[in-house]
Amino acid sequence: MLSFEESERRALLLKDWTRYKAKQHFREMAAVARVRWSQLRALEELRKESEELYQSAIQVRQKLLII
Repeated sequence: MLSFEESERRALLLKDWTRYKAKQHFREMAAVARVRWSQLRALEELRKESEELYQSAIQVRQKLLII
């Protein structure tokens, strides 16, 4: 059986780890959002230049899909 102090220490470590992983997750989600926003801006600019190139760019490439 664990002592009270050891139980508290483990509980605090678990809380610290949970906070760390939550911050990591939010940073990763923010990075994904920035990339997506940049991608959408690039597609908007491409469409201004050429509708044909834009349509080609937004097509799903079956070879790139991992099944």
